[in-house]
Amino acid sequence: MDLKQTWRRAVALTLAFAMVLANFLFLPVLAEEGDTGEVVTTTVNLSEYIVFDLDGGNITIKGTTYTGTVWQKNATTGQWQKNAVTNYARASTDKFYIYQNSTKQTVEVDQKTGILTMTALDINNNIMVNNKDIDNVVSRWADAAELGGRKSNNFFISVPGAAGTYDITLDDIYSTYQTSHSSFSETTPTGGIALNPAGTVGMEITLRLRGDNRLARLFYACENNTSGMTICDDTSDGEGRIGSLTVIGDKKLVTTSTGQSNYRGGAAINNWNSVIGAGDSGTGNVYNLTLTSGVIYAGANRTENCTAIGGGGNGVGEITVTGGQITAVTYSTGAALGGGIAHTAVGGNGYVTINGGEVYAYNFGLPAYDRVADGSYGTNDANIKKASMHIPGTAIGGASSIMSNGANGSIVNITNGYVYAESWGGSGIGGGNTVCGVGGGATVNISGGKVDARSVALSMTFDRDDSTFNVKQGSAIGGGSSTFKAGGEATVNITGGTINADGIGGGNSTNAQGGKATVTITGGNMNSSSLSAAAPASNPPAAPPRSK
Repeated sequence: MDLKQTWRRAVALTLAFAMVLANFLFLPVLAEEGDTGEVVTTTVNLSEYIVFDLDGGNITIKGTTYTGTVWQKNATTGQWQKNAVTNYARASTDKFYIYQNSTKQTVEVDQKTGILTMTALDINNNIMVNNKDIDNVVSRWADAAELGGRKSNNFFISVPGAAGTYDITLDDIYSTYQTSHSSFSETTPTGGIALNPAGTVGMEITLRLRGDNRLARLFYACENNTSGMTICDDTSDGEGRIGSLTVIGDKKLVTTSTGQSNYRGGAAINNWNSVIGAGDSGTGNVYNLTLTSGVIYAGANRTENCTAIGGGGNGVGEITVTGGQITAVTYSTGAALGGGIAHTAVGGNGYVTINGGEVYAYNFGLPAYDRVADGSYGTNDANIKKASMHIPGTAIGGASSIMSNGANGSIVNITNGYVYAESWGGSGIGGGNTVCGVGGGATVNISGGKVDARSVALSMTFDRDDSTFNVKQGSAIGGGSSTFKAGGEATVNITGGTINADGIGGGNSTNAQGGKATVTITGGNMNSSSLSAAAPASNPPAAPPRSK
């Protein structure tokens, strides 16, 4: 063992003992067993990156300049030091590394080599993977961070639209920054990270995950097919651990501003946005979002009504998953993975391709008239209000609506990996759902992998008046459900893979005709309770499999 390895091990053991002793003397052990891991050591070469400390303030990275607290080499002394800079010139080939020195970790610089070394207590990824309980993720993640001495801050990272390549690595970022703005602003972005190709031509973003990162929102709006963003694990981490990103808004942050005052108690400020994805007011579309590796969790809680990963208000969500472990959970007319939310208009289509990895998508629907004042959504019709006590949402695919049609024309392609998709009363994989309109149509192509899709029937009790509402089961794969008009049409092509689904075909309708469907099966292993029609109501399925 060389001297450097010996030093690292000594530092790690010392820090581990100090953390254990501090927690034993002063702090209650709140995290569940296994939520915190071992002390890890990471390094970054200051000569290879522009290295920011997010705890030093907000960061803005533009096409030709950057602003923030960065490590720089003093021209006179030759020593590396942290400086606060504004609009400092950057090269187009610069790579950016962002860490957060707000923890009880060690941060040391070897002045001879320019190597920055950090030690910290790891947070295990089992907290996030396939956990449909958003509050559980919030509490366990925060408790594990506290146990490891990590502190949050309220600073943001802004990347305005400008052509070029942006290679950004995040290392143990923990930002609670979040505002109610639905469109992009460089000076007051909407969340901890705001990346805004919007209408920019030729803006390519790579967001690399090192360590365990948590944000209140990740804004990404892209209106064209010439720009895009890839989120991936940073494979250069010498410890060999998998990078993670957990994005969950603060449900205590609510607004009663114009457009939100009809919500009983206010609406959380991610409302009308996407947790990972676009906003509203002209920045609603997401194109070319690719998830390739790492552990990614997006949770939209009951007060938010926003897409988990994908389009913002009425916006398109185009997403490709090639690897990693992706969990998307929402209570919304927006998809968990796909198109953006809607109330009076048509929601956004979802164009989702899954070529590998593990994807877990849950949409528990929106209890609209349990949360809004009478007369909202342009109606006082008692039947519509009763039906709107629960609007089903799609897990993977198109967005849903109340007064208009479900998103029609969504496309979902699955070629490999594992997919679990669950909706309460809507399509697990497919078109958008609706109360007053026609269910949305979709094309679903499955050629490989394993797919478990569920549309759940259940009886719900609402806090507003203790009334109950029976949620009818929809089509697990296919068209969206409707209350008063026809269910959505569907084209489903299965050529391979293993598929477990409680209903494949057209969307269900409570008071009208079910949607038409064309279902073609030429391969694969099928296990479905119903083909070419929505499945009849049944008891909710057993809990999904847990990730290894």
